[in-house]
Amino acid sequence: MRRKIFILGLLLTTNLVFATEKLTIGKLSNPITFDGVCEVQEWSNLSPLPLRMFQPLHNQEPSERSDIYVAYDASYFYLAARLYYENGTPISSVSKKRDSFDEGNDMIGVMFDSFNDNENGMGFVTAPSGLRMDFNVFNDAQGSMRRMPFSGDWNTFWDVQTHIIDNVWNVEMRIPISSLRFQDDNGKVTMGMMVWRYIASGVESDSYPLMPNNLGPFSMFKPSQIEKIHFEELESKKPIYFTPYALGGLEQVSELNSTETAYDEKINNKLNVGFDLKYGISSNLTLDLTVNTDFAQVEVDDQQINLTRFPLFFPEKRQFFLERSSTFNFNSGGPNTLFYSRRIGLYDGEIVPIYSGLRLVGRKGKWDFGFLDMQTAKIDQVASTNFGVFRLRRTIINENSYIGGILTNMIATDGQFNTSYGVDGTIRVFGNDYLEFNYAQTFGDSIQNDVFSMNNAKAYVNWERRTDQGVGYSFSLSKTGAEYNPEMGYEWREDYSRARVRFWYGWINGESSPLLKHSIRLGGYVIKRNIDYKNETMQLDPSWEFQTKNGFAGSIGYKYQYENVPEQFDITDEVNIPMGIYESNGFEGMISTPANKLFSLIGMTYVGSYYDGFRVMASPQVLFKPSSSLKLSLDYIYNYLDIPERNQLLNAHIVRLKTEIMISTKLSGSFFLQYNGVDYVGVDNIRIRYNPREGNDLWIVYNDIMNTNRNRELPNLPLTEARTFIIKYNHTFRWAK
Repeated sequence: MRRKIFILGLLLTTNLVFATEKLTIGKLSNPITFDGVCEVQEWSNLSPLPLRMFQPLHNQEPSERSDIYVAYDASYFYLAARLYYENGTPISSVSKKRDSFDEGNDMIGVMFDSFNDNENGMGFVTAPSGLRMDFNVFNDAQGSMRRMPFSGDWNTFWDVQTHIIDNVWNVEMRIPISSLRFQDDNGKVTMGMMVWRYIASGVESDSYPLMPNNLGPFSMFKPSQIEKIHFEELESKKPIYFTPYALGGLEQVSELNSTETAYDEKINNKLNVGFDLKYGISSNLTLDLTVNTDFAQVEVDDQQINLTRFPLFFPEKRQFFLERSSTFNFNSGGPNTLFYSRRIGLYDGEIVPIYSGLRLVGRKGKWDFGFLDMQTAKIDQVASTNFGVFRLRRTIINENSYIGGILTNMIATDGQFNTSYGVDGTIRVFGNDYLEFNYAQTFGDSIQNDVFSMNNAKAYVNWERRTDQGVGYSFSLSKTGAEYNPEMGYEWREDYSRARVRFWYGWINGESSPLLKHSIRLGGYVIKRNIDYKNETMQLDPSWEFQTKNGFAGSIGYKYQYENVPEQFDITDEVNIPMGIYESNGFEGMISTPANKLFSLIGMTYVGSYYDGFRVMASPQVLFKPSSSLKLSLDYIYNYLDIPERNQLLNAHIVRLKTEIMISTKLSGSFFLQYNGVDYVGVDNIRIRYNPREGNDLWIVYNDIMNTNRNRELPNLPLTEARTFIIKYNHTFRWAK
């Protein structure tokens, strides 16, 4: 066993007390030795948490012994564990990279609902390699595989040490109290907490407390269901994190010359400095300030092919916008929302410099509040613009219900503005039945603004039963006015009314079945144009979904689509869909294989009609994980469209190849190559990160956008459209009061 750096006694002022309804954690009087070796004598005064199996056999004894302890002192929350492998179970470790949540890894993690709001959580996870992965949970983990209620791009300050000794994986996790924003009442604090262990070889999850397995695909991570823990003598911290950065590099761009006969290459120097400041004003209120904001290290978006007449939706990846981002959530079905943070600092795919920004989020009693204000620079024809958001919500009736309001305002130096307000609520009516509703109005410089009109408003209501077992359902209605235009949000259509109905019946299988759970589902919706109340879109999509105990999952379904296209839209220069009425029928399916293997696969397909043509879509993703130092993934998306009546044919390819090389938990590199066969664009993104401690990062980033078909325009396009090489370093100075 590794020699201790120093010897400190461990004394508890109050032992762990397990009761039916609460867990009280006493405060350590002396610090522990943080070295990743969970020695028996250090933790002998504590009782291990009694884990139960979440899956594959719910509420059974875990297959392996887990001694997991939690404690805290004046500065840190600690999780320590001895995780045994006594039944021939191999220890699996396939990654070292920061924020790699890979089901090929054995894992241990803890999740907090630090504000005890039953909706938001922050998770901390490690693997045998000692990697660190942290994430946000929002909307009480209510979502789907397409719209996951998680963000792995969120990071905070914490440490972990791990060691494997014989057949025991030892873990010590140390989370600063200042990283856990919370509400305290004279030193007494209540939070939600859940601890879990994942054993990759058996696709087994064990948890404390035992989490329900019938509340959707993310039942295990629902903040509303985790254990309430009570801290005594927990003193809040007021941390200050000051993170300046310096950036240098080169940018090569190709621009048409003055006669528009050829492209000239220009090389620009890129030099920049700025800083972020995070200040814990109180235990429950955090201020973020950013000056000359830069996101050069953020991974590029995935290339996509748009086969619809509506704009694509991309998730937020920028760290500044992510902490407690659900505070600003105002969703009205699907991706539609009154505030979409990617409107700030991005315009038509181009980066818009951000001069400065301020963000204030917190919770006091039953109130959640958030404020954000940012100023962007002028680029091309886009004026310098100020973006502001104010959000307020209050818990009512029960711990799973709230009402709230939001105000957004966007005003440019050229006089253009867009203002919106909204009121919303979620009510847990009874059991797992929830009622959601909201109403919003927008006002702009170019429309008739009337506070008593639905013309510039949207109303939304949804009733659903959130369950995977037995009967589930969802009914929603929404109406959007002709002048409703949330320029700081995302709205996929204009001037429409929508009704959607979904029913399902689910089974959670017993020990003898190879199936973990499965369900039959029937859903559909109708969208009408408000101008003439004619049907614009109708869809019906019955399906069967399943998940097996050894890690397979999939679905198969039929899809009927009706489209009344009001005007022609172009998919490419050669393929278009004219105005008219279309009906299509097809079959779609999905399959994923266990992620704990050397090779794993996720595949989706569709075969059937498409408007007045025929479509075949295949989308396999293959993962190869030969070791914890190397991971390869290959995504291939193929769309074949044949419209014989108009002699139009499309063979559309997207290829994404990502290589991750992980020298250690502190040094890693990713090489991301993409090819878009519709736009004839190749995108290279190379990122090397050295992260000796949280908040201190050295980034080396290379981006290259290439034209793969230069002859499609005159003058011929340049081979390189844009290329950047950047070195960025940020260093965090930390103080805690």
